Amino acid sequence: MKKIFAVVLVVLVLCSGAVSSQGDIPVYINGEKLVFDVQPQMINDRVMVPMRFIFEKLGATVHYEESTQTITAMSKTKEDKMIFIFIQIDNTFAFVNNPEVSGTSQTYTLDSPPVLVDGRTLVPVRFVSESFGCKVDWNDKEQAVYITKN
Repeated sequence: MKKIFAVVLVVLVLCSGAVSSQGDIPVYINGEKLVFDVQPQMINDRVMVPMRFIFEKLGATVHYEESTQTITAMSKTKEDKMIFIFIQIDNTFAFVNNPEVSGTSQTYTLDSPPVLVDGRTLVPVRFVSESFGCKVDWNDKEQAVYITKN
């Protein structure tokens, strides 16, 4: 009985460490570490972050249409041109209009679409950040995301 208890205890300790380390993915914008109320998660080899928080940190306003699960984010460029991003929960297609990045409106196929996790919408941090013209770097050693806003 003691051996079984010891084995169960070891498994629980090992599993709890694995779960918490998955949630520790630091994200920085211009050197400032972001503090999330819901931790970034690695899903399908993509870092996913809370939707509203990352959009607002990148200077965008966000609208979520619950009936269609569609997310619209808007921001202005330095030249006062509008940037629009339209994405939908569990949909791999995204629509981006950023005159400074592509010059025209473009449709993208995401390898990791926005998802709902415990009632929160998570979006791929690289796609969202690059859509707003930011540079994104992944530091494999630190397991961290570095975003540079212009």
